[in-house]
Amino acid sequence: MLQRPDLKNPMFVSHLTVNVGSRFEKPKKIVLTRHGFGFNNWEMPAMASMGDSAIGVYWDIKELKAGTQREVRYAYGEGIAVPADSEGRFDLSLGGSFEPGKVFTISAAVADPAAGQSLALELPPGIERIDGKQIQPVAPLSDGQELSTVLWKARVLKTGDHTVRVRSSNGITQTKLISITLAAAASKS
Repeated sequence: MLQRPDLKNPMFVSHLTVNVGSRFEKPKKIVLTRHGFGFNNWEMPAMASMGDSAIGVYWDIKELKAGTQREVRYAYGEGIAVPADSEGRFDLSLGGSFEPGKVFTISAAVADPAAGQSLALELPPGIERIDGKQIQPVAPLSDGQELSTVLWKARVLKTGDHTVRVRSSNGITQTKLISITLAAAASKS
């Protein structure tokens, strides 16, 4: 929203989003209006800001049983509003033996998975995937679960520098570099 309807000189600019994480309920309706206009009314009318803007955010009416809660959230302010930091973000880990011919694991621990999110594993020619589909869906979190984990198994085929990359359907990419040398391979045998 612009304080002044002039893109070359808007004065104060504010940003609004209701996309702050898939676990939060999105509002049913948003009203952009003038500050001080329509307060103390259930239905806030939309008005030109006239230099001082305000918003009304409406969620569906829901009956809550004793001891339950409802999580709603929005972001509004001078900075650019972005989704919650954790939504769909993941930590990439490698484990096991990296000796040529041995099996190691590639795991992605996803915090607050985005709806429909999937992860794609990209391996260089010196490493082969031996278990887990190349593209895997990220399971939604169950009650009490903090992370959703996606696993692959792979094998190093030859020495050298190898980049393991996992790309998320939400645009996040993580990489790990594995350096395998003859000395390292010999010392582990």
